[in-house]
Amino acid sequence: MRTIALQTQTSEQVGIVIENDEIIEYISTRPKVKTLSGSIYLGKVGQVNKDLQAAFIDIGEERKGFLRRESIPWAHAPIESTLTEGQSLIVQVIKEPLGVKGAQLSADITVPGLLVIYQPFGKRVSVSKKMDSVQAGKLKSLVNEQLRSEEGVIVRTAAANVSATIILNEINQLRSQWESLMLRESTAKIRKMVDDPILPDQLIRKHPLSKVKEIVVDNSQLSQSIKNRYPLLAEKVKWVKTVSSYTGKSINEVQSQLIQPVVRTEQGMELIIEHTEAMTVIDVNSYKYKQKSLSSFQKLEMNKEAAKEVAKQIQLRNISGMILIDFISMQEKKHEKELLRYMKTVVKKDPVVVTVLAMTKLGLMEMTRKRTWTNIIGELRVSQSPAFSEDTLLFRLERELFENIQSEAVLIAISPSLYERKKQLLSNDISSKIPQELFVRTASEVPGWQIELEGSLTMIREAIKRRGYHVDNLF
Repeated sequence: MRTIALQTQTSEQVGIVIENDEIIEYISTRPKVKTLSGSIYLGKVGQVNKDLQAAFIDIGEERKGFLRRESIPWAHAPIESTLTEGQSLIVQVIKEPLGVKGAQLSADITVPGLLVIYQPFGKRVSVSKKMDSVQAGKLKSLVNEQLRSEEGVIVRTAAANVSATIILNEINQLRSQWESLMLRESTAKIRKMVDDPILPDQLIRKHPLSKVKEIVVDNSQLSQSIKNRYPLLAEKVKWVKTVSSYTGKSINEVQSQLIQPVVRTEQGMELIIEHTEAMTVIDVNSYKYKQKSLSSFQKLEMNKEAAKEVAKQIQLRNISGMILIDFISMQEKKHEKELLRYMKTVVKKDPVVVTVLAMTKLGLMEMTRKRTWTNIIGELRVSQSPAFSEDTLLFRLERELFENIQSEAVLIAISPSLYERKKQLLSNDISSKIPQELFVRTASEVPGWQIELEGSLTMIREAIKRRGYHVDNLF
């Protein structure tokens, strides 16, 4: 059973999901950082592109949204015959803006609940594929009888063990929400009509009702609000003063773990997770068995252990897009196929769609994960600029002194670690090779080295004395 814990009293609001005393999901929202997915807008049609069979919709955000023809339920003709420029249109964001691209939109509006998703223009009933076929058939017939011709409903897995009355009540509740929204619609002004916040709503709906043990909140008003919006969860909502004290999980510690590229398991496996612009690459090592000779079967079993951790980490870190995994090499193709089957099994626990594709000729496993919500690592971690090694810094300093310093004397500040590295790397003093008088001081605040002062010998000595520096003439 899962605990959904919401820390909302701080400026950065955080939600974590705990199962078997392990955090399986982390998400945060920050002030002035917009998340658009799920929100409903009254937009205005801009350019209609017949070549792309798509339209650009002004929804009042920084960039126009992109609406494909197939995302318009009533589009039975080409898009240029379906939409006209300047037309008002209700749309919903289905994918966040990315880079220079605007949000991806749909005119097939969804109003989500815990058990079903109501579609005002859906025109059909769909049932979760995870549900038993006999039960799915019964539910489909039951729901169909309650819908108008233009309406649709998606029955979620969470509805499997719930009475028909409760399911129909939720459909009526969601329909009423939509109708109330339409009654309030009176102007053609571009605006956001419905906000669907990640915390608490999207996170709560993401996890099946039957698997949620409790929802822990540190805000009494929010606690009551969740109870009112989701009556089926009312008994599971609990207000606590401090989420971290109740769960025993420190948010700061969780964030510190999330930004680490190396993950080690108790079974001796090591994952190195690297993010690039195009994909995420995960390298699997067996750090406890580096000196041992292993059979192909042993490697398969170790790779299976690693696969479980990979599935856990991509969910916890919300890794999306293309993912390449370099498992421990196995000699037999049948073991590669078995590993593929195993990975397909373990990723089924992820509420987000994960597609395991194939093993490449080089033995890399290819998979993709649907992009949802925010990029956790991008939020938490600063991208590191390329930096020179200490050895390179020393050689560059020597070259700078040889080529570019024309003064009689020079004062250099150098980091303590670089100063020590020079002693290990160079047997001869740099100062003996150059015509200038060289003065070097160590300074912990200096990254690498910097030339502080150059000029006459008298000027440099006076500056050193005035500033109280301890310097070295031999370097």
